[in-house]
Amino acid sequence: MVCAECGMVGHPVCLKMSPLEGYWFCGSCHEMIHQMHDKMWAEQKAYEWQMHMRNQLSGWKKLAFEALTASTSIGIALGSAAVVAAGAATGLDARHQARGRELFGWDISRIVN
Repeated sequence: MVCAECGMVGHPVCLKMSPLEGYWFCGSCHEMIHQMHDKMWAEQKAYEWQMHMRNQLSGWKKLAFEALTASTSIGIALGSAAVVAAGAATGLDARHQARGRELFGWDISRIVN
């Protein structure tokens, strides 16, 4: 058998061969290779976590922007409706002011004066 790191050839038992990720390493190389593998795996997981968090933050920003846009549109629509209602309410003559208070819940005399 041949060590995938140092190339030493011999009997598996004599070289104390052990597998790691489908490759065989001798007893002398196995610990070093195992540490390198663990380090690369940890770095890969850290990178994946950073990318996940970056994508998550980007998604949250997009959702916040969409919510802000929607609430702004709703605010503009409600504000426009209030202006139209106020304009209609100010046009009421004295005998319709009571009906205007009933419909809109506003005191027309405060709007006009």
